[in-house]
Amino acid sequence: GEADPGELLKDRFLCRGGTLLLVGRTGLGKSSLALQLAVSWAVGLPCFGFRPAGRLRSLVIQSENDMRDLAEMRSGIFEGLQLTDADRQAAGESVHVASIDDSVGFDFVLRRLTPLVDRVKPDLLWLDPLLAFLGGDVSDQRTVSDFLRVHLAPVIHRAGLGFIPVHHTPKPPREDNSSWTATDFA
Repeated sequence: GEADPGELLKDRFLCRGGTLLLVGRTGLGKSSLALQLAVSWAVGLPCFGFRPAGRLRSLVIQSENDMRDLAEMRSGIFEGLQLTDADRQAAGESVHVASIDDSVGFDFVLRRLTPLVDRVKPDLLWLDPLLAFLGGDVSDQRTVSDFLRVHLAPVIHRAGLGFIPVHHTPKPPREDNSSWTATDFA
């Protein structure tokens, strides 16, 4: 069939304007996974079965890892993937990482995110972790909806981005869970 110009990950797994949510508990390596996916896709390589439709530019906005953590992740990914010097350079030019911890909610979208998207012109936007940028109570439906639908979605759609938020599952309560079912743990 004819190629879909909006396809970012093959077989329409992720298209422009769509979302791919990475979810897991703290300490599983979600940030490392996100960076490895971004680097692989920047040089057009499949990663863990996900196949990019071409070389993809990423804007990774994160708030939990310091510069040394990020450098160690990058070095490990470059070595583990056995990237050539040319691919390392291409990945460095196509994966933009911004550490932002001074802005949340609408202020984050307006003052920080929008100018970065306009400057970098990425195919993919990663927020790691998503809730660090929310600026309110995650259990308040209005706060979450306003952030995602009213403030963030217009930027994603205007720029034609694939959106990949990284999300922590909540920690389980410190109560006796011996009688819980699989559904309770989920």
